[in-house]
Amino acid sequence: MDKIDLIFPNDNEEELLEAAAGLGYSGICFCYGYDANLIKKNLPARLKNIKEHESEKIKIYSALLVEEKSLQKLNKKEFDFVILKANKNLQNTLTRFSRKIDFVYGSEFISGNDSLHSRKSGVNHVVCNLMKENNISMVVSLKDLICSMHLDPKKFAQLLGRISQNIILARKYKLNLKFVSFAEDKYGMRSRHDMIALLIVLGMHPKEAKDALSL
Repeated sequence: MDKIDLIFPNDNEEELLEAAAGLGYSGICFCYGYDANLIKKNLPARLKNIKEHESEKIKIYSALLVEEKSLQKLNKKEFDFVILKANKNLQNTLTRFSRKIDFVYGSEFISGNDSLHSRKSGVNHVVCNLMKENNISMVVSLKDLICSMHLDPKKFAQLLGRISQNIILARKYKLNLKFVSFAEDKYGMRSRHDMIALLIVLGMHPKEAKDALSL
């Protein structure tokens, strides 16, 4: 498996590629948000040019982050992976479009306040089973953790709890959970060693933490 990070470039793919290699990754996945301007930007042709920088040391992948409304018209063949941004209709979306989805991101944000005795991590046993049956992985973002830590300590604590809950659910239902930086520049990226250490603090076993940074 490639040791990989998922990032959102802003016309700085080459810089991020170099940073990933220096931080101990053997692969990098450039993620792009779905919008009507993708065709105008000629992104598929641009990705083909970026792939020319691939080497034996580091592989290059591409992913598209989409919302439910965009899945029906999506041409998945142009990208290696499709990441669904979760919403409250997650269970229904997975039932209808599971064949088009590789990852689910943001489930921790779709519910309201946690109750006294449980955390609303955005997934339940039905969603977990759908993801398991269709080989869909959960994605957790370092960028979300950093942003919530600076903006709202209470929300940060809530997010930590929900991520820990999803780690437990992923273990119980044998799901893949991937931890990524979603960085937009090299300063938002972290070494694999730092990422693994954080995941262990959040409740992962060392092997689980290493697998969470691989594809």
